[in-house]
Amino acid sequence: TGIELPVFERTRKKAVGRFLSLLDSPQGLANVYTQQLLRGLDVLTTLDLLRNLSLNDVNAALKAHVQPDQFSVSIVWPKVDGSDPA
Repeated sequence: TGIELPVFERTRKKAVGRFLSLLDSPQGLANVYTQQLLRGLDVLTTLDLLRNLSLNDVNAALKAHVQPDQFSVSIVWPKVDGSDPA
Protein backbone atom coordinates (compact mmCIF):
# COMPACT_ATOMS: atom_id res chain seq x y z
CA THR A 1 0.00 0.00 0.00
CA GLY A 2 1.82 3.13 1.17
CA ILE A 3 1.03 6.77 1.69
CA GLU A 4 -1.98 8.22 -0.12
CA LEU A 5 -1.50 11.17 -2.49
CA PRO A 6 -3.43 13.83 -0.49
CA VAL A 7 -1.49 13.00 2.69
CA PHE A 8 1.81 13.06 0.79
CA GLU A 9 1.07 16.41 -0.87
CA ARG A 10 -0.02 18.05 2.38
CA THR A 11 3.06 16.76 4.21
CA ARG A 12 5.44 17.78 1.41
CA LYS A 13 3.98 21.30 1.25
CA LYS A 14 4.26 21.57 5.03
CA ALA A 15 7.94 20.53 4.86
CA VAL A 16 8.61 23.16 2.17
CA GLY A 17 6.90 25.82 4.30
CA ARG A 18 8.84 24.88 7.41
CA PHE A 19 12.10 24.95 5.51
CA LEU A 20 11.36 28.38 4.03
CA SER A 21 10.34 29.77 7.42
CA LEU A 22 13.70 28.69 8.86
CA LEU A 23 15.41 30.87 6.28
CA ASP A 24 13.61 34.00 7.52
CA SER A 25 16.15 34.69 10.23
CA PRO A 26 19.95 34.70 10.33
CA GLN A 27 19.89 32.23 13.22
CA GLY A 28 17.48 29.92 11.38
CA LEU A 29 19.59 30.07 8.25
CA ALA A 30 22.76 29.33 10.24
CA ASN A 31 21.08 26.36 11.95
CA VAL A 32 19.78 24.90 8.68
CA TYR A 33 23.13 25.43 6.96
CA THR A 34 25.03 23.74 9.79
CA GLN A 35 22.64 20.78 10.01
CA GLN A 36 22.76 20.21 6.27
CA LEU A 37 26.54 20.59 6.16
CA LEU A 38 26.99 17.98 8.92
CA ARG A 39 24.78 15.60 6.93
CA GLY A 40 26.85 16.15 3.81
CA LEU A 41 24.01 18.03 2.09
CA ASP A 42 23.90 21.36 0.31
CA VAL A 43 21.37 23.74 1.83
CA LEU A 44 20.82 25.32 -1.57
CA THR A 45 19.49 22.05 -3.04
CA THR A 46 17.17 21.15 -0.16
CA LEU A 47 14.25 23.17 -1.46
CA ASP A 48 14.54 21.60 -4.92
CA LEU A 49 14.69 18.14 -3.37
CA LEU A 50 11.55 18.78 -1.32
CA ARG A 51 9.66 20.24 -4.27
CA ASN A 52 10.67 17.40 -6.62
CA LEU A 53 10.06 14.55 -4.19
CA SER A 54 7.46 12.18 -5.59
CA LEU A 55 4.94 9.88 -4.00
CA ASN A 56 6.62 6.96 -5.78
CA ASP A 57 9.97 7.90 -4.19
CA VAL A 58 8.46 7.94 -0.70
CA ASN A 59 6.50 4.72 -1.13
CA ALA A 60 9.56 2.95 -2.57
CA ALA A 61 11.62 4.05 0.45
CA LEU A 62 8.89 2.86 2.80
CA LYS A 63 8.73 -0.49 1.04
CA ALA A 64 12.52 -0.84 1.26
CA HIS A 65 12.86 0.18 4.92
CA VAL A 66 9.61 -0.60 6.73
CA GLN A 67 9.09 -4.27 7.55
CA PRO A 68 5.50 -4.97 8.73
CA ASP A 69 6.60 -8.26 10.33
CA GLN A 70 8.92 -6.23 12.60
CA PHE A 71 6.24 -3.87 13.95
CA SER A 72 5.57 -3.85 17.66
CA VAL A 73 2.90 -2.37 19.86
CA SER A 74 3.25 -0.97 23.34
CA ILE A 75 0.28 -0.30 25.56
CA VAL A 76 0.76 2.18 28.37
CA TRP A 77 -1.92 2.06 31.01
CA PRO A 78 -2.44 4.98 33.36
CA LYS A 79 -1.65 4.30 36.98
CA VAL A 80 -4.92 4.62 38.90
CA ASP A 81 -4.84 4.73 42.70
CA GLY A 82 -1.67 2.66 42.75
CA SER A 83 -3.49 -0.39 41.38
CA ASP A 84 -2.24 -2.54 38.54
CA PRO A 85 -4.64 -2.27 35.54
CA ALA A 86 -3.72 -5.75 34.31
